[in-house]
Amino acid sequence: MPPNHNLTIRAVRSVDCYALHQRCWPQRPLTDVQQQIQRVLDNTRQGRGGGVVAVPPDDQQPIAYGQLTLWRHLSEISDLIVAETWRRQGV
Repeated sequence: MPPNHNLTIRAVRSVDCYALHQRCWPQRPLTDVQQQIQRVLDNTRQGRGGGVVAVPPDDQQPIAYGQLTLWRHLSEISDLIVAETWRRQGV
C-alpha cells in the first residue's frame, strides 16, 4: 500500500505555472511551462483531455503533474513528473 501523504489531486490551473516551474521543471524556461499549461487548459475546454496536479496540505502548491490527451481513437497519459524532493515516496 502506498504511503498516505494526504495529497489533494485537482485540475491544473494557470496560477500553478510558477510552482510547477520551480518544483518540477526548473531546467525549462518558465515560458515553456506556461505554454504547456495553456495548451492543456485549451484541451480541457475543448473536451480533449486535461491536466492534474498533486498538492500537499501544508502549502497548497503543486508537487506533481500529469496530463491526459484524448485523441480520436485513443488516449495518451503524458508529462508525469514529481518534484525531486517528493520522489520515491509513493506520490
